[in-house]
Amino acid sequence: MLAGDLATISEINFDSTEVEFGDGTHLIVERVIQGDNGLMLRVEAKGPKGGQIGQAELPDPSSMDDLPLPFRRLPDGRFLDVRTGRIHNADYMRRRYGVPSRYVPPFVMEAVPWLARLLEGRQTIFIDTKRLDTPPQAGASESANANVPASRIDEYIEQVRIQVNEARRASLLESQSADQSFASRVLQGARTTVRKDELKRRYDEIAERNAELYRNGLSSNSVAVQFPASGVNPTERRVLAVFLEDWEKKIAPLLPVNEKLKTLRRIINEKFIGKTLELDKSGGLSFKTDDGEDIPVRFLSSGEQHILALFTMLLFSASRDSVVLIDEPEISLHAAWKHAFLNDITDVARIADLQVIMATHSSGIINGQWDLVQELGLQR
Repeated sequence: MLAGDLATISEINFDSTEVEFGDGTHLIVERVIQGDNGLMLRVEAKGPKGGQIGQAELPDPSSMDDLPLPFRRLPDGRFLDVRTGRIHNADYMRRRYGVPSRYVPPFVMEAVPWLARLLEGRQTIFIDTKRLDTPPQAGASESANANVPASRIDEYIEQVRIQVNEARRASLLESQSADQSFASRVLQGARTTVRKDELKRRYDEIAERNAELYRNGLSSNSVAVQFPASGVNPTERRVLAVFLEDWEKKIAPLLPVNEKLKTLRRIINEKFIGKTLELDKSGGLSFKTDDGEDIPVRFLSSGEQHILALFTMLLFSASRDSVVLIDEPEISLHAAWKHAFLNDITDVARIADLQVIMATHSSGIINGQWDLVQELGLQR
């Protein structure tokens, strides 16, 4: 609903639904019967104090039954020929098969300008039960689609690689800039007083952050320079102060992606037995056995692939401040993994700045945290 796709909204089984935004605004969608027009979707928005922002009534695509049998409408408004696997746009279907234009409903945001303004910037992500599947490619034949990878995991891992390498490039640029001006900045601070205890404290903090980067594969060495064990004279302290300033700037671009990697590795490595998630030299994710042998992602179990896909996508592909809707997160998950799921998803939501709403039939997922649950049922 928040995405504004009328076709997708119509596929959900509901009589009425309401969303309350953080600013107190309410968005309501109802199915109503309106005379000769048949089934309609009534879309209404109210402000924080209850005042109406806008209202519109649009035809409900779910009530349209004149689509030729071999075709299935896709959520994005295109049409799949189930015989050949080819995908056609609405214009082709109108010209070739006479499909009424009303069967291809507009996006709500195109049809209702006030709603476009209301939903602007409110991104949503829907993770359905087929989260590993790759949808058929537009215009591709059935045989061509057979060559398309059956999993989205490669796409999510590619996002990890992109973000890691972007962070590495930013770190390298900081390093090059610092190296070029190092000597001049040391000379500028020639008369600066630097306390040894403060210098040692800063060194320990930065060295620990760098060591964590090293453990997660983001740094090539665990410690760049050892702090002198013996006494440090004033000149050495001034040089070290400039060095620490540069070191801190160099690792700063790596810290956000490191937080994501640290969380992902913790979640995965706590659950996968006999294998460890690591960052390879290209910046992508890889798995190794306890004996150091590589394990291709496609050789992971269904449950392992599901949990890897879900958390990798949320950490590295989801936009910040998104609303994430997850359908049946328990699919293919080991019982013990279900019990840890809420805590894991809470950590991920905090780091990636997401709001997560889940629909589940599993008490294992809830794991006793019933205060977070809103039970839904049929109205009698």
